Amino acid sequence: PSTSDKVGAGKYLSDIYSRFLNKNDKAKTVLQKVIELNPEDYNSYLRYSQLLASNGNNNEAIKHGLLATQKAKSMNTKIISYSSLCNIVLSSNIKAALNKPQVSQYSDFNFNIPIIEKAIKNAERVIATDINQKELLKTKFALEVLAGKGKEALATWKNYFQYSENSSTYLKETYKELEKVLGIWNGGNLTLNQKKSMVLSL
Repeated sequence: PSTSDKVGAGKYLSDIYSRFLNKNDKAKTVLQKVIELNPEDYNSYLRYSQLLASNGNNNEAIKHGLLATQKAKSMNTKIISYSSLCNIVLSSNIKAALNKPQVSQYSDFNFNIPIIEKAIKNAERVIATDINQKELLKTKFALEVLAGKGKEALATWKNYFQYSENSSTYLKETYKELEKVLGIWNGGNLTLNQKKSMVLSL
């Protein structure tokens, strides 16, 4: 068989191991061989990063997710790669927060802010070429909230809903409430009433 056939078969086999047989270690081994066969195939790095993330190996998942973005050539594959990477960063930070005792201060969550900020910049690169990337806009908004970047999150919210003077009354009322919180929030702590206002608005 050709290298292309081997790569395709390897991806298919890794899916069988991970999705149907619950044998993630075998799936990882197969994908490692696939990457050796074709080190330029972005999709192999993408699949490997997602598999690592599902196993909780977040640092390696992010590393291979970045490799996927670097290997991706077309705009479509770059969008897929950046979206996946941003979701891995988002989910890994949320899981880390949920596994910790309840905290009273936002800063006590100890989110990996440098990694989050890098993911936000990656998302911005894609969105700059296509403002209609709705799923990526949602992920970017969530990352900005985790990073305490209120004004940036508000701007992303506006982009997502294509907010303007012609927007519905409902959206305008929601924007006013969010602006009261996100418009002044920059990494600091929110009062309980501010938190409630933001959650209800969202």
